[in-house]
Amino acid sequence: MSTVRVGMIGAGYISAEHARAWRELGVELTIHAVAGAKELAHDHGAEVADTLDELLDRSDLVDVITPTATHAELVTTALEAGKDVVCEKPLTADLASAHALRDTALRTGRQLFPGQVVRYDPAYHAVHKAIGLRRLGDLAVLRYERSGLAPKSAWYADESTSGGIVMDLMIHDIDQAIWNAGPVTSVHATRRGLGSDEHSQIQAAHVVLTHESGTVSHVRGLWGAEGTTIRSGFSLYGTGGVIEHDSRDHSGVRLDFAALENTRRSGGYVPSDRLTESPFLTQLRDVHLAVTQGREVRTSLDEGIYSVEVCLAAIESLRSGNAVRLADMLTEEEA
Repeated sequence: MSTVRVGMIGAGYISAEHARAWRELGVELTIHAVAGAKELAHDHGAEVADTLDELLDRSDLVDVITPTATHAELVTTALEAGKDVVCEKPLTADLASAHALRDTALRTGRQLFPGQVVRYDPAYHAVHKAIGLRRLGDLAVLRYERSGLAPKSAWYADESTSGGIVMDLMIHDIDQAIWNAGPVTSVHATRRGLGSDEHSQIQAAHVVLTHESGTVSHVRGLWGAEGTTIRSGFSLYGTGGVIEHDSRDHSGVRLDFAALENTRRSGGYVPSDRLTESPFLTQLRDVHLAVTQGREVRTSLDEGIYSVEVCLAAIESLRSGNAVRLADMLTEEEA
């Protein structure tokens, strides 16, 4: 195909990043959403599709950027219509639906790309390459942390469909831990917070992963109060040394006026300062090249599903208070 026609479903917080990236890639962009499609299309020179069927008719590749509970149905519909699909993380909030999506992709012969955008962050990609070159020797302890504004949309409050802080925020760093240290044998998770009303998601969680290699990964996540600085970082320890990174070059939580302005402008879910190419642009260029030239992407479908599996183990650990073995998760799924 000479020009890829992209159909974007969703006009929420992160949609502007996707729309901006697609326009930079020169695609023909059409947007369909329950609300906000006209405004988003106007801002980014895109067309609007009033119905999902209309969007599918005008698309070669579909980009799903909607609440997690809607992913399975929308992705299935797009695959069945013969479209390749890129879907924001997580693919689904349950393992059976994720496996069903893989089966549908295989049966229809279409490609399904999980949207794990942190693999395209320059710092995280660089450290992954360094680990591959054994610059750290044998990995021992990996520590990741990520903080952001607590979401205000009501659908996040229903953790049975959203997956909560683990599935929505911490999946980024859980995926990084798996990418760098390999498969996981057991998961233990703890959490504090949740606020005083049903829509308050202010909380902090800590997930500990034990890998088959013996490496231990600590993943900490925070959904903070309004004004919380969006921040991510890691400290990775191996027999050959240590690699550290902090997106804001400081530790802890900071409240500032720039973060408050970013909240008003973009919902508080996108960093307000960036000196490198947007990782969303890098990721979607990768998807574009996969569709047009058969290139490989950095996150396979199986890897996207595995990150869901590990997150579900963490959520089960939060519920039970006990460590969860991944082998037990597989046994329950098969049953």
